[in-house]
Amino acid sequence: MKVKMGPYKNWIGPYQLVDLLQKVGVSEDRCGKLGKWLADTQLSTFCNWIDNKRVRDIQVRIDKYDTWSMDSRF
Repeated sequence: MKVKMGPYKNWIGPYQLVDLLQKVGVSEDRCGKLGKWLADTQLSTFCNWIDNKRVRDIQVRIDKYDTWSMDSRF
């Protein structure tokens, strides 16, 4: 049996978007207030909807020798 699992998907929400503003030069206190305000808007609902549409890549391959003698009990 061989299992390939892709990387976890990064979640992007209102606070993650506001953290990008800190790199531009906006203060941390102001970013916190803006993040709290954005979390109460429809943006967080939209981010959750986008996250539910993203799928992690998982592949499972079962070879013939993996199922060999599955019908016997011992």
